[in-house]
Amino acid sequence: KREGSWCSTELLRQIRNFSWFLSACGPYFDHRLFFYREHNFRIEDDLMRVAMFGDVIGQPGRTAAMERVRELKTSGKVDFVVLNGENAAGGIGLTPEIGHDILRSGADVITSGNHIWNKKDMVAVLNEERHILRPYNYPKTTPGRGFTAVNCDGYRLGVLNLQGRTFMQAIDCPFKSADEAIDAYGSEVDAIVVDFHAEATSEKQALGMYL
Repeated sequence: KREGSWCSTELLRQIRNFSWFLSACGPYFDHRLFFYREHNFRIEDDLMRVAMFGDVIGQPGRTAAMERVRELKTSGKVDFVVLNGENAAGGIGLTPEIGHDILRSGADVITSGNHIWNKKDMVAVLNEERHILRPYNYPKTTPGRGFTAVNCDGYRLGVLNLQGRTFMQAIDCPFKSADEAIDAYGSEVDAIVVDFHAEATSEKQALGMYL
């Protein structure tokens, strides 16, 4: 819990469930095509509705996810969509074409993880497209960015992409990197949404409680 932040018991319960949900997924869908949850939070007196899609898998997953994104955006059920697309191309990686198709469907930001590097032609896109992120806690010289800010209904919403280290590559500490990003960009946005791409449920819970 950072100074000045607020986290309820109910939110912590949701974080724990969501962490398990990221790992198991079974009770929610019969096939691991995609999954999402909608989160509501307040900025001043306004309610911001954010949908987060996790780990969209291959052509069936991205087709279903893009249809759902269009439906949610067109109907006005959500204001902002974050979608993890690191496995949207053939089940591993992301291509520029697929990334731009997902953005055109209505996703505001595409996040990723370690598989973002599986398609080499994504490197140039990561440098140019601020709506497609790689994890923030890769070394500073790594192509792309791990944080972006997007205007949404008169507010400035930040998206921070982080990657865990347990059972994964030994990159920079996601906890220290979260502090760094919030200190660097927190004053420029009204709220920050964090996508933490990790393997261990315990690491996901720990970051959720830390923030």
